[in-house]
Amino acid sequence: GPPDAAQRAAEGEALAFELADGLGARHLQIGGPYHRGLDQAVEAFARLCDRAAERGLKVALEYLPEMTNIGSVAEALAIVIGADRPNGGICVDAWHHERGPDTLEDLMDVDGRWIVSVQMDDGEVPRTESDYQVDTSTNRVAPGEGGFDLVGLTRTLRALGVRAPIGLEVISPTLASSGSADVVARRVADGMRSVLAAAR
Repeated sequence: GPPDAAQRAAEGEALAFELADGLGARHLQIGGPYHRGLDQAVEAFARLCDRAAERGLKVALEYLPEMTNIGSVAEALAIVIGADRPNGGICVDAWHHERGPDTLEDLMDVDGRWIVSVQMDDGEVPRTESDYQVDTSTNRVAPGEGGFDLVGLTRTLRALGVRAPIGLEVISPTLASSGSADVVARRVADGMRSVLAAAR
């Protein structure tokens, strides 16, 4: 990457480890892009996993369509499986699954043990914002309040034997300003509970 990329990455990693230690976190999440070849990305991911393992952390690689060169589940898996670390895997985010190229059938081809983190959110279908960065950082809604097939996604993950924790990542200035933190958190959590109940 750029000349100062290694230094910035080292500083970011040190901060992430410090936060993980302080908060008692179990997962570290990263995304692309990578700037050299795939082999170098695999090697870098493997080394990061080894450093994270010393702190008891899992590392989840999130695929981000339109924003990075790791835009699909297959592209993320190529790195994770190539690295083949017991604490390395991918993050499946409902937003990027819905907005990206993958289908539930594509996800069914994944060995569930490689999925170590899940993020849930909801949004409009069809998409109305062409700028992906704007869309993903402003238009999310609580689970069950949009048009995503979260029930299908939940059932697919269950069928794969995924036991990863579910994080609720509803990035929305509108939602954030709709009430106090506890009210917003309850709305998002209740929405996810409704999805889980419907997916039984």
